[in-house]
Amino acid sequence: MNKKWEQFIFSIIAHLTLPLLPLIVEKLLTGSVANETWAITAAMYTIAIGVSSNWLPILGVSLLVSMISVCSFGFLKAGTTANFDVPTSSLIAIIAFFIVHTIERYMRHVNDGEIFLGVGVEKDV
Repeated sequence: MNKKWEQFIFSIIAHLTLPLLPLIVEKLLTGSVANETWAITAAMYTIAIGVSSNWLPILGVSLLVSMISVCSFGFLKAGTTANFDVPTSSLIAIIAFFIVHTIERYMRHVNDGEIFLGVGVEKDV
């Protein structure tokens, strides 16, 4: 496989997919995912994508979405009911950031040849 594609695929698995494991594990173990889990996952996921992005507008939007998700989490933990569908809004945020960052990662790794964490690349000695 082409090294650029390897870098791209590994970045997607490590950077975009693995952070979603808490949602999958909770669903498998309990049969559902709590609203609090959705909110905190969306908060952490969006801010992590934002700070790892090379696109400044993505960082700005991620800060806003993350703050909204953190507030949702706090209100839910305090026993307040949300006036919106937390799982749906969290899922929309996660999917949107996943898609946008996948495009960025494609451009960075496949188009520009950027190395992801130096993994799978032979170093000159």
